[in-house]
Amino acid sequence: MPWIEIGLKINHIYDDNGFNWRDGEVLKNFKLYGLDKYSKINIWYIDWEIKRQKALKLGLKDVPINNIVDPRSLSTRLAHILLMKHQMYPFWRIDFIRLALSKGPKIIKRIFA
Repeated sequence: MPWIEIGLKINHIYDDNGFNWRDGEVLKNFKLYGLDKYSKINIWYIDWEIKRQKALKLGLKDVPINNIVDPRSLSTRLAHILLMKHQMYPFWRIDFIRLALSKGPKIIKRIFA
């Protein structure tokens, strides 16, 4: 794997308050694709504006010029809060029905087996 060969520690747990290569990659992607593309991904517990400011102080290029503001809707924010607190998928999300149909029978079978 090329990332291992160049010394990136992909399994390393980094401090949320610091700045690491992963933060830089996320910021680059924000600049390339915009924030809305990432609005449904549960990454917004991190203050990306602070990360952007740290990247600028470090002299990194290819980071967003404008301030980073959480692009999530209220529904998505609540879903992420529930997910982080209980590791449950919220029922009001449209994909819940697909998830229930795909995993529900397996769970029921396991319970009654």
